[in-house]
Amino acid sequence: MDDDDAWLAELFERGGDPDRAKQLPAWALLFHSPFDRSGDATSWIGGAPKAPGNFEWAKDRDGTPLHFIAQIDLASLKPEPQTGLRPPGLPAEGALLVFIGKSWACRILSAAQMSQAKILPPPEDLAPVSKHGFFGEGRTFLRRPVTPTRISTPATTTVLPSFQIPSSRRSTGSSTGASPRSKPRTSSTASNPI
Repeated sequence: MDDDDAWLAELFERGGDPDRAKQLPAWALLFHSPFDRSGDATSWIGGAPKAPGNFEWAKDRDGTPLHFIAQIDLASLKPEPQTGLRPPGLPAEGALLVFIGKSWACRILSAAQMSQAKILPPPEDLAPVSKHGFFGEGRTFLRRPVTPTRISTPATTTVLPSFQIPSSRRSTGSSTGASPRSKPRTSSTASNPI
């Protein structure tokens, strides 16, 4: 078994059976629009985590700090209305913090811990994000508030909003003779993967 096969086997083992996605609710992270940089967001990607002062920053396998990538307000992950299901293993309140690097780490903070939380500065020895192939020499990713939104439920349709591109911004075709789409895309059903 080569490295790719081992990685895929581990992924499938962690993911459960192939029908798991049909049995559990799922969420997407929708960017606020326009890109709101307000400090009152409860879920965001990039920037720095909000955690208690004694929070231990997640480390990579080599002992270097991982890069913070997302914080999700667990209270914003509402139960699926038809089944009452929530993401397995996550509490109804608190926050999920996600870190990435050569490896990854997740931390769950309780509501009590979040009541004592503040935005933490990144560790002094955190490498620039360019270490992982991203542009820029900053040590954090650009902070963008997001809203966790339920996108699918078992045997129901997707609840993502339908977006339309204004006619002034639609493509007018190309040299290959392609024509613009005549009607906007509609939401897909749960049976269609997103």
